[in-house]
Amino acid sequence: CPSGCSCLGSFVDCSRRGLTEIPTDLPTWVEILELQHNNIAEVPPESLLNLTQLRQLDLSHNNLSNLDAIGVQQVPSLRQLKISHNHLIEIPDLGNLQHLGELHLAHNEIQSLGQNLLKYPSLRSLDLSFNKITVIPMGVFTNSSRLLQLSLNSNKVSSIEKGSLDNLTSLETLRLNKNHLVTIPKDLFLKLQALKQLELNKNRIRAIEGLSFKGLESLESLSLRRNSISHLSDGAFYYLGKIQNLNLDFNNITVVTKGWLYGLSALKLLNLTGNSITEVGMDGWEYCRKLTHLDLTFNKLQAITTSTFAKAESLRFLYLGHNMVSYIEEGAFKHLNHLKTLHLDHNEISWTMEDTNGPFLGLSSLVQLTLSDNSIKSLTPRAFAGLGRLQSLDLSGNPVATIHQSTFAPLRRRLTNLKLDSGSLLCDCNLRWLPAWIVSMGFQGKVQVRCGHPLPLQGRLVLDVGSENFTCDDFPKPQILESPETQIALKGQNITLVCRAATASSSTLEFQWRKEQKLLSNVEMELHASAEPNGVTVYTSHLHLRNIQDKDEGRYQCVIRNQFGSVYSNQSHISVYVFP
Repeated sequence: CPSGCSCLGSFVDCSRRGLTEIPTDLPTWVEILELQHNNIAEVPPESLLNLTQLRQLDLSHNNLSNLDAIGVQQVPSLRQLKISHNHLIEIPDLGNLQHLGELHLAHNEIQSLGQNLLKYPSLRSLDLSFNKITVIPMGVFTNSSRLLQLSLNSNKVSSIEKGSLDNLTSLETLRLNKNHLVTIPKDLFLKLQALKQLELNKNRIRAIEGLSFKGLESLESLSLRRNSISHLSDGAFYYLGKIQNLNLDFNNITVVTKGWLYGLSALKLLNLTGNSITEVGMDGWEYCRKLTHLDLTFNKLQAITTSTFAKAESLRFLYLGHNMVSYIEEGAFKHLNHLKTLHLDHNEISWTMEDTNGPFLGLSSLVQLTLSDNSIKSLTPRAFAGLGRLQSLDLSGNPVATIHQSTFAPLRRRLTNLKLDSGSLLCDCNLRWLPAWIVSMGFQGKVQVRCGHPLPLQGRLVLDVGSENFTCDDFPKPQILESPETQIALKGQNITLVCRAATASSSTLEFQWRKEQKLLSNVEMELHASAEPNGVTVYTSHLHLRNIQDKDEGRYQCVIRNQFGSVYSNQSHISVYVFP
């Protein structure tokens, strides 16, 4: 074994020894030679002359810059060569290495592909990442190429000449991440019929035109992360009949349509995180009937309707966190009876939870539900109806004030993990049941909830409050006194809807109006308050609808909320008529 090196079997390790040249006493039996992390500037041919069994040579992290200084021509047995992290400016001419299968040239200063690649007919894997290549020209890959993996990550490629990839008929993996590509040239991948994995992350692509990936019938995974894609033409991914994973996260996509999803019949995972998606078009998932994983985190969805996930019946995992969802239509999830995991954290679904008759009906297979950070204040009797198989429920980060005794009844058989950390609970007679329930479920260490009212109990752990202290001496949560009335109006008339509520709390009370379950903004509204002798305050809200038109017809409702919860008036219907 060479002095200063270590040997084991046919393996010789001379790495990190501060060497400036190749050791002269290398054993002829060496098959794997590691010389990385030294200061070697040249490899004279005679230094490797007698190593007839050498299969793997690692020269990465050295000072090689002169192409003539890499004398490995005398080692025809070489299968793997690593010259990464050196100072090469061109792909070296390594002579007649007929058996070379892997060539690692990452982290050099190579500016062009040149013609030397034609000399390695057995090459299976080529890594040219982190260089300065700007163009992939015609003629650099032999027509007998057996290349399986090609990595050109972190270069400056802005142009791929037509036909330049045509000879790579055996290629299975192509990585072009972090380059300067703006478009995908027509028929670029036409001859790459064996390709299974294509990565185009972190480029400057703005649009995907129809049939852009023609020829990639074997592709299984496509990544287009962190581009600037805002336009996807119909048929953008047509011909990708075998693709299972599609990553489009962190782009500028605004809408999901069945047109650009056409042809993705085998797709199982779709990642759309970090876009600007506001809606899913009608029958958006019609051509993705095998989709099991869908990530729409960090988008701009505001509503989930019965059509949003129609025809996505195979979904198992759905991630909708960090959106702007404030409305979930009843029956919105009725198609998803195979769904196992649903994340709805960091949205605005408090009203849906409080005023919908079973928002999660249809999710009969759901095991994990995340609803953290949604400003939920009240948990109603049917909040979790239909979730008989739920095992994990995350309600953390919500200022929950009231929990009905029947809220968790549908979950009692399977629920093993509950996250609830509210410090705003209204500890009155209606919450007397909670401490015993927490203990019976074994959640003492997981559910650390505290009273927010009444004042003597404020800040105390619910588990430390005796049952005799849960009393109903006042009503801090608002109560509806008068709901708006159904009215008939002639077009052009003015009408006013009135809603009254009372509370014994001095906390800020908020009145809002909804039409067809959606919050109204930019409306004319008045609010009056009057104090009663018994410490109760009565609030009256007037909603003025002027110059009534057909668009104003519908169901109206007022919502009153304070820190102790929300109440919802009955719905009034406004009908609009015209004189015959």
